[in-house]
Amino acid sequence: MAETQPGAGATSAPPDGVPTDSALRGASAVRQSFAQARSRSATSRANDGDQPRQPVTDDSAVSDDDEDIEQSNDFGRAVIEKVLGGRVVQELDD
Repeated sequence: MAETQPGAGATSAPPDGVPTDSALRGASAVRQSFAQARSRSATSRANDGDQPRQPVTDDSAVSDDDEDIEQSNDFGRAVIEKVLGGRVVQELDD
């Protein structure tokens, strides 16, 4: 009869339903990743309360550096690109 020492060969197995790192594959890995992300997000939100928030500046009012569109000779595509900072993707002729 072979002698065994107490605790020899005994490994602590994770509780049922909890996969080990080596067993995390597919959907289990995705679930754990989402859970970790939610945990980090909740922690960062809790820490955000400690810092004072900067007021949001309302830039919708007229300022001295705004272009006067009525004095401009531009119209159509030029206005969209220069004044609004946009890009015309397609022009439709009606």
